[in-house]
Amino acid sequence: MSSANVQFSVPAGGQGVRAARDAISAAVRQWGFTDPVWVYEICAVTTELVNNAVCHGGGCRGVALSADDASVTVHVTDSSPAEPRQRPGAYGLAIVAAFTRAFDTTRLPAGKRVRATMRPCPSIRA
Repeated sequence: MSSANVQFSVPAGGQGVRAARDAISAAVRQWGFTDPVWVYEICAVTTELVNNAVCHGGGCRGVALSADDASVTVHVTDSSPAEPRQRPGAYGLAIVAAFTRAFDTTRLPAGKRVRATMRPCPSIRA
């Protein structure tokens, strides 16, 4: 694989979380990422980021996935400029931090983009 990209819209509400997770799972498997633990991890990261966008970010405006020989990155865009933060009793950002190599936030004119770069997948050798 040299590089691959996919973008998609997310339905409003809780159904968007499942749609995003299913789309990410299908894309990475199609691209040859087959390690079941790693696929679970990228789906968990996507679930947490989209859920944060839906519940705290004014709605999820879109999800994108990019991959190359070195990394896979999930991008989630929402309508709020507020930085994601760990809330008492919640574990979402801890899950994102545990399963990724890095994640950060970029402010946009109408919201933000949260980018999470996954750890390397064991089933892909660069």
